[in-house]
Amino acid sequence: DGAAAWETDALPFLHLTLDLPPTPLYADSLEKNIIPQVPIVTILHKFDGRTETHVRGFLKRFRLLQLPPYLILHIKRFSKNTQFQIEKNPTIVSFPIKNLDLLDFVDLPSPLPADAVP
Repeated sequence: DGAAAWETDALPFLHLTLDLPPTPLYADSLEKNIIPQVPIVTILHKFDGRTETHVRGFLKRFRLLQLPPYLILHIKRFSKNTQFQIEKNPTIVSFPIKNLDLLDFVDLPSPLPADAVP
Protein backbone atom coordinates (compact mmCIF):
# COMPACT_ATOMS: atom_id res chain seq x y z
CA ASP A 1 0.00 0.00 0.00
CA GLY A 2 3.05 2.28 0.30
CA ALA A 3 1.81 3.86 3.54
CA ALA A 4 4.41 2.07 5.66
CA ALA A 5 7.10 4.26 7.18
CA TRP A 6 10.64 3.91 5.88
CA GLU A 7 13.59 3.97 8.27
CA THR A 8 16.33 6.31 7.04
CA ASP A 9 20.08 5.97 7.55
CA ALA A 10 22.68 8.37 6.12
CA LEU A 11 25.92 6.46 5.55
CA PRO A 12 29.17 7.65 3.94
CA PHE A 13 30.44 5.62 0.99
CA LEU A 14 33.42 5.30 -1.32
CA HIS A 15 31.95 2.79 -3.75
CA LEU A 16 28.55 1.77 -5.10
CA THR A 17 27.68 -1.88 -5.70
CA LEU A 18 25.67 -2.30 -8.91
CA ASP A 19 23.55 -5.39 -9.60
CA LEU A 20 23.36 -6.83 -13.10
CA PRO A 21 20.11 -8.18 -14.56
CA PRO A 22 19.90 -12.01 -14.62
CA THR A 23 21.64 -13.87 -17.44
CA PRO A 24 19.30 -15.17 -20.17
CA LEU A 25 18.64 -18.91 -19.92
CA TYR A 26 18.26 -19.69 -23.61
CA ALA A 27 20.54 -19.56 -26.66
CA ASP A 28 19.68 -17.51 -29.73
CA SER A 29 18.43 -18.94 -33.06
CA LEU A 30 22.00 -19.61 -34.27
CA GLU A 31 22.62 -21.80 -31.18
CA LYS A 32 25.14 -19.35 -29.79
CA ASN A 33 24.95 -17.86 -26.34
CA ILE A 34 23.46 -14.43 -26.05
CA ILE A 35 25.67 -11.89 -24.31
CA PRO A 36 23.33 -9.14 -23.15
CA GLN A 37 24.30 -5.49 -22.89
CA VAL A 38 23.01 -2.95 -20.42
CA PRO A 39 23.82 0.78 -20.13
CA ILE A 40 25.35 1.92 -16.84
CA VAL A 41 22.45 4.33 -16.30
CA THR A 42 20.04 1.37 -16.18
CA ILE A 43 21.84 -0.35 -13.32
CA LEU A 44 22.40 2.98 -11.53
CA HIS A 45 18.62 3.27 -11.05
CA LYS A 46 19.15 1.30 -7.84
CA PHE A 47 20.23 4.66 -6.36
CA ASP A 48 17.37 6.87 -7.62
CA GLY A 49 15.52 6.82 -4.27
CA ARG A 50 12.43 5.15 -5.81
CA THR A 51 13.60 1.70 -6.93
CA GLU A 52 13.06 -0.94 -4.23
CA THR A 53 15.77 -3.58 -3.75
CA HIS A 54 15.73 -6.76 -1.66
CA VAL A 55 18.80 -6.88 0.59
CA ARG A 56 19.19 -9.74 3.09
CA GLY A 57 15.45 -10.12 3.61
CA PHE A 58 14.71 -6.40 3.81
CA LEU A 59 13.20 -4.08 1.23
CA LYS A 60 15.49 -1.04 0.75
CA ARG A 61 15.67 2.11 -1.32
CA PHE A 62 18.94 3.92 -1.94
CA ARG A 63 19.58 7.55 -2.83
CA LEU A 64 22.71 9.65 -3.01
CA LEU A 65 22.85 12.85 -0.98
CA GLN A 66 26.20 13.91 -2.45
CA LEU A 67 29.00 12.42 -4.50
CA PRO A 68 32.56 11.92 -3.25
CA PRO A 69 35.49 13.41 -5.22
CA TYR A 70 36.21 9.91 -6.59
CA LEU A 71 33.61 7.21 -7.01
CA ILE A 72 34.28 3.49 -7.42
CA LEU A 73 31.56 1.49 -9.16
CA HIS A 74 31.59 -2.21 -8.23
CA ILE A 75 29.62 -4.33 -10.68
CA LYS A 76 28.41 -7.48 -8.96
CA ARG A 77 29.09 -10.22 -11.56
CA PHE A 78 29.30 -13.34 -9.41
CA SER A 79 26.44 -15.09 -7.64
CA LYS A 80 25.65 -18.52 -6.25
CA ASN A 81 23.12 -20.70 -8.05
CA THR A 82 20.68 -23.16 -6.44
CA GLN A 83 23.45 -25.79 -6.17
CA PHE A 84 25.66 -23.22 -4.36
CA GLN A 85 28.08 -23.02 -7.28
CA ILE A 86 29.51 -19.65 -8.24
CA GLU A 87 28.37 -18.35 -11.64
CA LYS A 88 29.65 -15.36 -13.58
CA ASN A 89 27.19 -13.01 -15.26
CA PRO A 90 28.66 -12.16 -18.72
CA THR A 91 26.49 -9.05 -19.26
CA ILE A 92 28.40 -6.22 -20.94
CA VAL A 93 27.97 -2.84 -19.25
CA SER A 94 28.27 0.11 -21.62
CA PHE A 95 29.14 3.53 -20.26
CA PRO A 96 30.56 6.81 -21.57
CA ILE A 97 34.30 7.30 -21.22
CA LYS A 98 33.84 10.96 -20.31
CA ASN A 99 31.08 13.04 -18.75
CA LEU A 100 29.03 10.39 -16.95
CA ASP A 101 26.22 12.55 -15.56
CA LEU A 102 25.03 11.32 -12.17
CA LEU A 103 22.91 14.40 -11.40
CA ASP A 104 19.67 12.39 -11.80
CA PHE A 105 20.81 10.11 -8.95
CA VAL A 106 21.83 12.79 -6.42
CA ASP A 107 19.12 14.09 -4.10
CA LEU A 108 19.91 17.79 -4.21
CA PRO A 109 18.23 20.09 -1.66
CA SER A 110 15.43 22.09 -3.21
CA PRO A 111 16.38 25.72 -3.83
CA LEU A 112 14.85 28.41 -1.65
CA PRO A 113 12.25 30.64 -3.29
CA ALA A 114 13.57 34.05 -4.35
CA ASP A 115 11.50 35.85 -1.70
CA ALA A 116 12.64 33.57 1.17
CA VAL A 117 15.08 34.96 3.73
CA PRO A 118 17.90 32.51 4.61
